[in-house]
Amino acid sequence: MKSDGSLVIRALWSRTFKRPMNDEHVMRLTPFEALEHVLAQQVLTERESASFERKMSGTAASPKTEVKRDADAAKLADSPHLTGDPEWDEIELAETAPDKPPLTMKV
Repeated sequence: MKSDGSLVIRALWSRTFKRPMNDEHVMRLTPFEALEHVLAQQVLTERESASFERKMSGTAASPKTEVKRDADAAKLADSPHLTGDPEWDEIELAETAPDKPPLTMKV
């Protein structure tokens, strides 16, 4: 049995690339080359993970949701929520018009 660690390196390569240990590609590689492949794949995975985390941390945090109940909810529902979009704002103002019954009274 070899004591140079080639079996361990082949096992690492096999696990990293999800191939059998007796894969013809790994059998052609020297232990040093196989280890280079494994380490390069680990570095690539770590970089992709770090890049993903940086991108995700740069995005806006998820908005916090606050649930209002009873009088606060009715007051909020009956006030217009304008967005700056003329078409949407027109609908919103029509729904919350002062001459209409409050939304809490609609059935």
